[in-house]
Amino acid sequence: MCVSIQFGAVEYAKRVFASQNLAVGRGGEGGKSLTGNQLFLSGVFAGLANGIVSGPVEHVRIRESSL
Repeated sequence: MCVSIQFGAVEYAKRVFASQNLAVGRGGEGGKSLTGNQLFLSGVFAGLANGIVSGPVEHVRIRESSL
């Protein structure tokens, strides 16, 4: 599940950056050629999205294992 969230979030962020690139005439055909910073930020977004979901799940799992 966590990997699915990461892939979904990174692809969403890449589509947002591609549309921004297209609007300003950068990024080649369809704006899909992203810069290193855009790819980095896409990964950061994916990590944050994953953390929001996996944080509470891991917290519950740790609490249950200590019982």
